[in-house]
Amino acid sequence: MVQPYLHLPDPGPTAPERHALFVARIAHWPFADLLRAAWDDWGNPPQLHILARQLHFLNALHPGQTASRERPSWEIDRRHTVELRYLRRPGEAVIECALLGKACGPDVESARANALEWWHALADLFPTGYALIPAEDPEQFSKWSGEDIIVKVNASTVAEIRRPVEMVLWTDNRLPSRHFPLIHPFAFQPEGWEAVWAAQMRVNAPTLTAVSLRPVTLPVTDELALAEVFDDILINLVRSRPSLFLRLREAANYYHLYLRPQPGLYVVRVHVIGPPAVRLAVRGALSAPVWPHHPFTGQADVTAPPPDELATVLNNLAWLEQTPWEGSNLPPLFEGLRYRVDAANALCAFRLPLLAARDMSGIKLGQEIPPDVRPLQS
Repeated sequence: MVQPYLHLPDPGPTAPERHALFVARIAHWPFADLLRAAWDDWGNPPQLHILARQLHFLNALHPGQTASRERPSWEIDRRHTVELRYLRRPGEAVIECALLGKACGPDVESARANALEWWHALADLFPTGYALIPAEDPEQFSKWSGEDIIVKVNASTVAEIRRPVEMVLWTDNRLPSRHFPLIHPFAFQPEGWEAVWAAQMRVNAPTLTAVSLRPVTLPVTDELALAEVFDDILINLVRSRPSLFLRLREAANYYHLYLRPQPGLYVVRVHVIGPPAVRLAVRGALSAPVWPHHPFTGQADVTAPPPDELATVLNNLAWLEQTPWEGSNLPPLFEGLRYRVDAANALCAFRLPLLAARDMSGIKLGQEIPPDVRPLQS
């Protein structure tokens, strides 16, 4: 397997660790072949089987709650991060698909070793029908990661798409007047990102979507605090009036996710660079559809950075970091939960290329792997 070029930025002499980054193009079988290679059972659409393979990939990237808690420095020392980017420059006929990865270490050699280990894990676990072609020099790293698009960003051309938060009023006059935060998940739409790629093809400006994913755990202190909130919700659930009962039950179902054994959590942040149409398309892909068989989850938020936060946004994109910026008025526990999701909800945003077998939209997405070249490894 070809080794990727490793970008080793110098964070300065006072930084506690070194970073090592890599990037690879994402290639895929022709979409018709991808769909034919899906399981044909129980009448499920073939795209759901392909998305299930992507879900298995995301699940495999998490080391497990127990393992990471036994190594409390795991998140800090290595900070394994993977970011999926779709970028297009005016005049290009194809939307570039790229996967970036980053690991850290106390020195250059350990950062390099951790990054190569992370690269091999990503390449070996990548779903069937897809392959990674690593950048082999600084020029390819710069072009495939979209550095030229990122350096020209200003506060009006970048935004973050966030899960919607609702402050629900306890409407029961028999209970103390208060609000409680309800953080809605991203909506799962199998075909939702097609609208994003269509917008990227149509606009006459550089565009980039970046979905950053990092396996994490829920700190024990946060778990205990959330358990208190969860208990309070359940205690009041049984004696509340119907309108409040429904909202409390919705909140209990959601927060129970974080209290299950081995939840396998990921921090996910979604950034969009380009004209408003692209960020609105991403918001639409991550918001609840109007079809009645989908649960209501609310419309995702679009947040643009104030000028004094722009440097943090650029640092996150350049270093694959997830430093918070321009938070809401939520308590810290819930502000953190807003970005922590399980693999299934991460899949709503972290979506590998997939289009209909008969492409009638003019969208050209990534590189195709010729039918006679089907390596198990990139």
